[in-house]
Amino acid sequence: MKNEKVLFFLSLLYCFLFINYESYGQLKGTVQGKVSSEGEALPYANVIILGTSYGASTDAEGYYKISGIPVGTYKIQARYIGFEAKEVTVEIKANKITEINFSLVPTVLEGMEVITITGQAKGQVEAINQQLNSNTIVNVVSKTKIEELPDANAAESVGRLPGVSIIRSGGEGNMVSIRGLEPKFNLITVNGVRIPSTENENRSVDLSMFSVNMLDGIELTKAITPDRDADAVGGIIDFKVNRVQQGLDRKIQVQQGYNGHSKTFYPFKINGAISNRYFDNSVGAYLYLNYEQVDRSAHQFTGNYDVQGTPLPGEEFVKNLTVTNFSLRDVRSKVKRVGATLNLDYLLSNGSIMLMNIFSYLNNDKITYYDGYNVSNVNHTYRLMHDNYDLSLLTNSFVFDYDLQWIKSEVKLSHSVSQRDNPTDYYVEFQENSAFSGDWAEHIYDGPAILQRYARNNLTETGLNTLVKQPSENLERNITGEINLTLPFNLGDAIYGKVKTGSKFRYTNKNANSNYYRSNPGIADSYDPTKGIAGVINAYPDRTFPMTSNGLIQMRPFWDSTFSISSFMNNKYNFGYALNKDIIEELYRRVSNNSYYYSPRGDINDNTVYERIYAGYLMSVINLGSNIMILPGVRYEKELSHYKGAYVIYEDTGLRANESSRRDSLQIRKNENWFPMLHLRFKASSWFDVRLAFTKTIIRPDYQYLVPKYFENSLGLSVIRGNPQLKPAIARNLDLSLAFHSNVIGLFTVSAFYKEIENMFYTISRPIISKDDALNLGLTSDKNGFTLTDPINNTSKAFIRGIEFDLQTRLWYLPGLLNGIVLSLNYTTMNSITYYPRTLLLQERLTTPPWFRITRIDTSRKGRMLDQPNDV
Repeated sequence: MKNEKVLFFLSLLYCFLFINYESYGQLKGTVQGKVSSEGEALPYANVIILGTSYGASTDAEGYYKISGIPVGTYKIQARYIGFEAKEVTVEIKANKITEINFSLVPTVLEGMEVITITGQAKGQVEAINQQLNSNTIVNVVSKTKIEELPDANAAESVGRLPGVSIIRSGGEGNMVSIRGLEPKFNLITVNGVRIPSTENENRSVDLSMFSVNMLDGIELTKAITPDRDADAVGGIIDFKVNRVQQGLDRKIQVQQGYNGHSKTFYPFKINGAISNRYFDNSVGAYLYLNYEQVDRSAHQFTGNYDVQGTPLPGEEFVKNLTVTNFSLRDVRSKVKRVGATLNLDYLLSNGSIMLMNIFSYLNNDKITYYDGYNVSNVNHTYRLMHDNYDLSLLTNSFVFDYDLQWIKSEVKLSHSVSQRDNPTDYYVEFQENSAFSGDWAEHIYDGPAILQRYARNNLTETGLNTLVKQPSENLERNITGEINLTLPFNLGDAIYGKVKTGSKFRYTNKNANSNYYRSNPGIADSYDPTKGIAGVINAYPDRTFPMTSNGLIQMRPFWDSTFSISSFMNNKYNFGYALNKDIIEELYRRVSNNSYYYSPRGDINDNTVYERIYAGYLMSVINLGSNIMILPGVRYEKELSHYKGAYVIYEDTGLRANESSRRDSLQIRKNENWFPMLHLRFKASSWFDVRLAFTKTIIRPDYQYLVPKYFENSLGLSVIRGNPQLKPAIARNLDLSLAFHSNVIGLFTVSAFYKEIENMFYTISRPIISKDDALNLGLTSDKNGFTLTDPINNTSKAFIRGIEFDLQTRLWYLPGLLNGIVLSLNYTTMNSITYYPRTLLLQERLTTPPWFRITRIDTSRKGRMLDQPNDV
């Protein structure tokens, strides 16, 4: 039945191709031109032929083109929110192109002078008109608004849109959650070119590597169309880089900042751009360069508590919370960004060729001084942690489009590669046992600030415990080719539209590699005397270290006597001793690699992926008069992928690790899906629009879930494995948007959304309680007593729903200083339901040996989706 419906749907749409072919035998013409105001282009203006269904929106440069108009005389009108509409009479001649340009003036009240719209007001007007003229549900941040606002990076700019919450790292936004969904459920593109994931563990993209100054705008699509990739359940964030404008344009910007936390003038930014058109404006060139450095240092506190007792009568919660552990962190983070963009375009008589090249590089060098207190184990830990990573992105694309009036063709070729390297990540740990004095145990209810007063802070009894090195690298490359064909059609004056079809191939190659090296100087290694404490002592043949009473190397030679923090958390806590960064780095240089154990657990997330996606689509835009638009369509995607992982059996006690077996594991993965979609737009009046969309989208599991890995720790009695047979999650999305707009109010939208997701995937850990249980889980019977961790599909559906309110207006009609104030306000409320797998063990007493029986119950707990806020 499903196939019959799809075939009927495709047959219906292909009828339009035949109708279009027949209709172009009639006498028809074209009208084109530019909509501007005082010489400035008005992008996304609405141009319509009154009394018919013919119309178009201007592009980013203000140009429009309407083809296939029957010969005759018409009135053509240009509309733009914030400006007075204008109409002129045009005569359409057979097989001729008529040029009609519009110059609009801003709307003013009677008695007011004509005002010029600039700055944020101009950007807001552009965004409003782009949203109103879109066939789907989108939100926009215009270039002008980006330039006016002091956003640190692209993630911060996207975060200004309704339904978007920013996920921060070190105080700076680096990812976003759209409508309560995790960042890995979003699709990130630049001019439609897909950006590879930057993370080892999942498919998300770090947006902090994009400098906002390199962008010409941001478009967030929340209800996709069939010509877009289907794996965008959250939405598609498209960073715009447009064609070169006419005339020489040069600009340079320099900013110097001051960081009040670190009390330095480290923050600095410089960027410049130059563009021009040559050879009678047929060739355009644009070059952009930027350098930026910011200080993301911070003080951080974390604490864990335990509940003691039961609530008192009449009270809902337990008041007695005991501190189990807490830590203070002094984070010193320096971020550098470098970016370059080189775009070239060549304008043909009926088309264009565009080459886009973008390079972006980010370095984040973070040192963390850690002062931790484990109340439960009565110890005090000092750490120095170094996290230094390089993140780079290179994107190249070639776009050729050509318009033959009766058909428009577009060819896209692109290459994009992202690379993340963490070559020098490490941490060192010193630990003091019996770290509290006096009657400290009497104050476990009094909070961390009180407990800290009872810390001994005795460096002579604080010993070197652990050295860890964790280098990693991640590279992902996308190669894409696609072709799109658009055919306009009309059935008289009342029905006008286009049919669009195309195909796409995407090849993704991903290589992720991480390592884990550990040395335990806190324990003399009886298995290898060159490791552990001996490895450190041997690295300093000319030096004798003072030792703690239990035989560890004291912290005193490694501490920083000049380290001080004048105010930590407003003097609520006292940050104790800190390790000296230079001395610790010398320690890592001196200690030989032979002094570390290599643990296979560092390889658990390693993967090699060859993913191929074949796609095709067919859609139509049907205008019934000038007020109703219907967009039906379907997309087909087929995946054929190869995954490579490791099958490893090893012994790891946490102090040492030995492999007994290792081999490669390969798996081929295939699946295919159809994605029917339907969009409706109804212009109920000149000030009120209704949009409704039904879409079907897909969530492909994280690479690390699909890799056929198998890691068995025979000493730790654990098995971690991948699941290449994991199904992709399928989402059915329903969107309703009501838009109220006029020259006075600007744009006010109320949007409701509902998503139903099946086959969501999660990781679950399950204790194996019998030989039969092991066999049922696909393991050998000797794994009885082990714990199995692997990803599974959830048999219960997940749901997310919400309402967005968005107001964009400027108070141009108010007098004096209030005139022209720009307001952008949005609020979103949402909730979600999902079911997280969990395992319960029930023990039943027996009257005969073995005297008890254990039953495992695989169940779930109800909760909200990760990264879903209630209000934004």
